[in-house]
Amino acid sequence: MNNKNIDFFADFLKQEIQIFSFLETHHLGKPKLFGIREKYNTIEIEGQKLARKERPKGGIIVGWRREIDAFVDANQISENTVQVRFSKEGSKVILFFSYFSPEVSKDAQCVKFMEGLENSTDQIILLGDYNARIGRKGTQDEDRCSKDEVVNQRGVKLLEVLRLGSFNIANGRINRDEVGH
Repeated sequence: MNNKNIDFFADFLKQEIQIFSFLETHHLGKPKLFGIREKYNTIEIEGQKLARKERPKGGIIVGWRREIDAFVDANQISENTVQVRFSKEGSKVILFFSYFSPEVSKDAQCVKFMEGLENSTDQIILLGDYNARIGRKGTQDEDRCSKDEVVNQRGVKLLEVLRLGSFNIANGRINRDEVGH
């Protein structure tokens, strides 16, 4: 335990954040969350260790404030994804928090997840790291800003699914991310 971790969590708890996710946590077992579990319900997916001496890859922690628990239905739907359904006053949105490692062996899992979204009529927000590189491509007619110009196979599939579902990509298109980090 170091002071930087404690400071981060103390600052985080002051923010009154309703729903959060930490991705690529690289944790095995129950991670130290320094007070978060007292205010938040969490779903935690461990990282996956691919080789003996490597640190774990991936890992997801999703949490929501206990005060909004009546409006939240959250489940781990795969080894890569947590689904959070948030319903209040007739409105419903589904949040998917995902991490798909960049290994080519994980491409089929990522594509299967994306294809499962193709015919949905729900309001959906995708969050996470799909390791799907889309360069400067966007889902609309205009391109988006991005420092990465590479498009990979997953990126092509992701764009196809997002365009079919009329999704918008926020990275490189919204305030504070005009340069596309």
